[in-house]
This record gives sequence, C-alpha cells and structure tokens, in this order.
Amino acid sequence: MILDFHTHIWRFEEEGTADTHRQSSAEELIKAMDRAGVDKAVTVPIAYVPSGQRPKRVLLDNEYMLTSLRKYPERLIGFVEVDPRVGQATDSVRHYLSEGLAGLKLLPRRYAFVMSDHALLDPILAICAWHRVPVFVLALDDIWSTPLQIEEMARAFPEIPAFVIGQMGRKWLMDEAFMVAARTENVFLETSDTNIDELSAALEAVGARKILYASHWHPDVMQSHIAMHRSALRQPVDQALVLGENAQRIFDARR
Repeated sequence: MILDFHTHIWRFEEEGTADTHRQSSAEELIKAMDRAGVDKAVTVPIAYVPSGQRPKRVLLDNEYMLTSLRKYPERLIGFVEVDPRVGQATDSVRHYLSEGLAGLKLLPRRYAFVMSDHALLDPILAICAWHRVPVFVLALDDIWSTPLQIEEMARAFPEIPAFVIGQMGRKWLMDEAFMVAARTENVFLETSDTNIDELSAALEAVGARKILYASHWHPDVMQSHIAMHRSALRQPVDQALVLGENAQRIFDARR
C-alpha cells in the first residue's frame, strides 16, 4: 500500500484566485494517484485570496475536504485547516473532526502565530488529542514553526499520535528536524519536496519508522518521487514502512 501524506485539492469559482494556476479537484487527484499507483492520499485545503477582494481575506474550504472524503472514502483522508487566531477556530476543528476529517493542518507562517504558543493552540490541540488524530505542521526555515517548537507541543500532547514536520524542515532546519524526530516518539518527518540525499540522511538519522512518504500534491511528480523513495530505501521493509505502513499506523490510532 502507498499512502501519500501531503496533497491538496480545492475548488474556486474564478480563474487565478489560488496561490497557483493549477486546478486540483478530488477527481483529478485520484486520476494522478491511479497513474502513480498511490492507494490513498492525505489531502488538505489550500488557502487562497479571491482576486479583487478588498480587504483581502484568505479562504479555507474545509467543506470541500469533507464532501470529497465522503465521496471517495477509500481513497482520500481529509484534514481540516484553520487560522487559530480566529474566534471560531476551535469550534471548526471540533466540528470537522467529529464529521469525519482525520487530522489538523497548521501553517504558522501564513497566519503569523508561533507554533509553541500554548495559550493559542492548547484548546485546539486538546481536541486533536481527544480524537487521537495527527497534526501536520510546515516548518519552512522561519521563526514561526521550528522543529523545536513542534517538539514542545508534541511532548505537551503525547496523546496525539503524530506531529508531522512538513518537508522535513528543509532546508536549514533539517538537522534540527532529524534530532527532534529521533528523540520524540510522536514526531514524524514528511518527505515532500526533498531529494534522494536528504531522504537518505533522514533514514540514517531517524530510521524508516519515523518517515512518511509525501508528494506535495503535484500530479506530475508522484511517479518520479515514489521511484526516488524506492531507490533510497533499499530494504523492502523500509519501503513498506515509509510508503504507507507508518501513516496507516498513525490513522489506526484515531478515535
């Protein structure tokens, strides 16, 4: 089984309103998965600002996640994304996890909050802990979400089965991400946008059980990215763990 831990789908009415000009419906994603031999994919909202909107407002279509999950329950695993600074964020997380979404995505850089802000995040993470669902966080060489900050929250919420460091903290935070994942049971590394040297370094530093295959949704790179993983992971048991078994074990903990 191959489970891709990082893809995006979205819908919007007008052209060019997303961060990218790509269109990525649930149906298009599944077609790409079929071409690459991917059995399941975690998919999360992609935030966008409608063109011409004043003042500008970032939109997150969690409802499309839920609709797509219900339409393709055997193929898609939906995550909810929120801006924690917004008053209804806690209620949104509670609602969508109760309705069937299977994890939370946090993007501190986008919304200008620090990942280790307990006052802001603890109420939201407590809901994730109750549901036993993973939390996916991008750590992109900035002050908002370093691997050490993610570790702070992972240790505060051991009931959460996985805090997943997106893109393994590349590029300048990668060594810190390796250190954190190696010593903290519920911290994992996600491999989107990485190369074979970085994947090999992660394998040596943390072992195959703490690494999750991910493509970052680009349909045209799924096949080549999987091939890169198979080249770096020489042992069949390591391939099985990274390409799907680790992720499935995380989702099996869900309540």
